[in-house]
Amino acid sequence: MLDPVTFALIVAGGVIVIGFLANYFFERTGFPDMMFLIVLGILIGPVTGLINTSSIISLAPYLAALALVFILFDGGMAMNIYRVFAESPRATVLAVVGFALNVSVTSLFMMYIVVPGTPPLYSVFFLGQFLEAAAASQ
Repeated sequence: MLDPVTFALIVAGGVIVIGFLANYFFERTGFPDMMFLIVLGILIGPVTGLINTSSIISLAPYLAALALVFILFDGGMAMNIYRVFAESPRATVLAVVGFALNVSVTSLFMMYIVVPGTPPLYSVFFLGQFLEAAAASQ
């Protein structure tokens, strides 16, 4: 049996080839290539049982890292740096206002509805920031 890293690279190579074929299929028919890959993964894994999901769960960190590399590389290649600089002020204002509103609403909700009579306001704001950070990371 192959070691997990070699097997992960072989599987990733196969997925990349299938992805290129799915992209070609998308260009010809207009059917989304991502849907094709999702359906293919479901068919290969749980439906037909060709690949035992419990045996490849150890490969998940390697495949996730490889997928992240490809996604970020593709995003970087398609990014227009001048547009990023032009849109940065608006994006910053949107992020700050969204964060402030979420923290305020969460804090007020916690203070008056969930835990009425919470002593200091700063403890509720801390909880609001904590919940906002957890929600933003998802």
